[in-house]
Amino acid sequence: MQGKGYIYICDDDELFLKRLEKEIADWIEKEGENCILKVYSKGGELVSDIEKEAGLYMLDIDMPDVPGLQLAEQIRHKDLQATIIFVSNHGEMVFEAIRYAPFRFIRKERMGEELPEALMAWRKGREHHDCLMEIVTRQGIVYVQKKDILYMESNRHYLTVYCINEKFEVRGKLSDYEKRLKGKGFVRANIGYLINCRYVRALRSGKVELTSGKEITIARGRYEDVKHTYMEYVREKGNWNF
Repeated sequence: MQGKGYIYICDDDELFLKRLEKEIADWIEKEGENCILKVYSKGGELVSDIEKEAGLYMLDIDMPDVPGLQLAEQIRHKDLQATIIFVSNHGEMVFEAIRYAPFRFIRKERMGEELPEALMAWRKGREHHDCLMEIVTRQGIVYVQKKDILYMESNRHYLTVYCINEKFEVRGKLSDYEKRLKGKGFVRANIGYLINCRYVRALRSGKVELTSGKEITIARGRYEDVKHTYMEYVREKGNWNF
């Protein structure tokens, strides 16, 4: 099951904004996307309302309160994984816009042709992004399949990421990875372990047994959360999009 996506659109032209909103809402319904669409006529309101990372932002370039290019820079500070698409009549600004690393530049007069392609490309990239997780090891950046992670173990300021065929040591907090993997079948068993329900063989009184035979203690007060997350995984088994 793919995580919820957030699409933010911002344009001071209310007529065009309504048209863009309808086009995207129709696409979401047609494709069955799990997305929340948010609409703004002022850039400042959009920036203050960003809730999640890895959102899709469709911005007009020529806006009175916060120009689109400046708005893109503000968004990048708040959402490091932002996907930005400029939607504008000013095709001559495409070269200036490049410095903000936009995903696409859609011309308003050709929105009917260019918008569907951009949305489908974004969806494909989001699906790929959901499959992989970037971890920074002492040797450099490594990308691992989320489905291949058995569990993570915390040891002071370091974490050991145990995968099917290998393990990695990374510096960081287990709570940060818990947030990154929320909704992906991972659950915190205790202060030192984050486990992948994909590899749970059984839940026992105060313990979880993994398919490897390893047993991990479930902290007092966490059993119901572990049980709930595992049962959700069992119900959705085979449909998790890692």
